[in-house]
Amino acid sequence: MDGEGARYLRRRDSAPLPADLTQLGESRLALALCHRDGRIRQQALRQSVPYPGPLPLVVIRCTDWVGPVREHARRLLREALNVDSALDLAPLILRVGRRDRGAFGVDALGHILCQASHGQLAVLFADPDRIVRRFAYRLAIEGRLLRPAEPARAAARDQDTVVQDLCATAALTALGG
Repeated sequence: MDGEGARYLRRRDSAPLPADLTQLGESRLALALCHRDGRIRQQALRQSVPYPGPLPLVVIRCTDWVGPVREHARRLLREALNVDSALDLAPLILRVGRRDRGAFGVDALGHILCQASHGQLAVLFADPDRIVRRFAYRLAIEGRLLRPAEPARAAARDQDTVVQDLCATAALTALGG
């Protein structure tokens, strides 16, 4: 980063937030959710409820190293997550799920997407992120949401060897059962 960019970030990070975060708009709340002080992050979580924009940051806060921040973010995510938001947030939740304390979001995602229709999951089958496709196919196969020929077609079409194996195994199982 050049000198001017670093100076901007230092000024922005050192700019004091008001003691009462209720006066902040959505974009300033998003910055507060990234603040280095856990008390400010927790207060920002409380204020972010009416705004849909910071939901991706709530996902990240679900892995926060500060326990009260993490627990509050998890409550908010449980309340805010529905099938539509889960479809949008799936790539982020699955990436964050690889971090320490990230399993909560992946479990919540799986629970919500079990309620998704085949058509809704199909959006994830076509996702460019192979982690998302793997997750979606596992859910669909475990939930028996695919017609017998669908896993065979997916195994032939998808370039990811994990998806190919998962779907080919499901197709063969369907033929044998």
